[in-house]
Amino acid sequence: MFKLGPNFISGWIDRPASEAPSAVSLYLNGVQISETYAARDHAVDGGVRPIGFSFGVKKLWPMLGAGDVLEVRQGDQSIDIEGHGARLVLHEPATSRSAEVLKRLRKGGVLDRAGGVRTPLADSPQWVDNVFDLYETLGEIVQRVTGASLELAYGTLLGCVREGDFIRHDDDFDSLYISRHSTPEAVTEEFARLFQAITDAGLLVRFGAHGANVMVVSRPDSRASIDIFYGWFNDAGELGLSYGWHGRPVHRSETLGEPAVATLAGRSVAIPAFAESLLEQKYGAGWRVPDHGFAHKSDTRRTDKRFYLDKHRAQNLYWNAFYARNTLTEASTFARLVVDSLPMDGLVIDIGCGTGKDTNFFAGQGREAIGADASAQGVANAAALGAELKLER
Repeated sequence: MFKLGPNFISGWIDRPASEAPSAVSLYLNGVQISETYAARDHAVDGGVRPIGFSFGVKKLWPMLGAGDVLEVRQGDQSIDIEGHGARLVLHEPATSRSAEVLKRLRKGGVLDRAGGVRTPLADSPQWVDNVFDLYETLGEIVQRVTGASLELAYGTLLGCVREGDFIRHDDDFDSLYISRHSTPEAVTEEFARLFQAITDAGLLVRFGAHGANVMVVSRPDSRASIDIFYGWFNDAGELGLSYGWHGRPVHRSETLGEPAVATLAGRSVAIPAFAESLLEQKYGAGWRVPDHGFAHKSDTRRTDKRFYLDKHRAQNLYWNAFYARNTLTEASTFARLVVDSLPMDGLVIDIGCGTGKDTNFFAGQGREAIGADASAQGVANAAALGAELKLER
């Protein structure tokens, strides 16, 4: 039996506990478009059994329309859909774009975790070259700033250890450094210094979509990006991870030993000697079984938000990085609109002046103007623009 939702198709199968996890496939109009395994914990008969499965479909739904048919099968056997029987036949008035989905899949695309079609990362030699070049550069910066090594993490480590390559439906490159500090203040201060050091190196850096517990780094001339997470050992010797974890925490005593060598996209990479224990902490005991619909945001996820950057510090870092790559010298339409209505003997105070484009414009028009901004980089840009325009300070 399985249920339909806006983000996931999830369900369960009935199999003896002694049997290995079974493959479950998602079909669109009779064509297999994704596969996972029924190995998730599922509450049944007053207990919990590893018989559940899930497919991410958020991006798939908008591509479907009248006449499209969805099925989930275990081997040749269809699994009933709650309220629909063996197949879901769509009757929505929307025009179907399923032919486009199937065409892209036939050309080598895969259904990603959200149900969109993407080209597997390892199928792009240029991306692979660029991302490993960036990984080497970031490793040097991380070593210099933190004294720690930058290692593979989350989905990238999972693919490397379990499959010897990137997971085909994965969409990014994950990395991790483990701080030598153990207090929230020291760990977050170090993460902030690393963010600024990467900005100063001329790389593009921003925080992840879900908060200041991961930074996303790329080069200005490349689409290849790397997520940098961080970890720390608390007073009890247990490993904490900035993006959370689902299994038993690794203890410091388990981390001894020399790094191992593994293969990723045909390249040799160093991974922690305790990689399997780390994967169990990140994903839970079932990490060895592929789970297409895995989502970190679930009831089993544990985090320690004491080790997250506070909002004010994160915003300062964000704007410093923004102004490092955006000089913005042209005055705004608003400034040009109001300048003639301002008295010549008045004072213009520009709060949140950024690069000072409006502050310097007003000064250039003969008004006394003061700019203020929380971003040190923004203020530096403003001062440089004023000097270039030969305005008095």
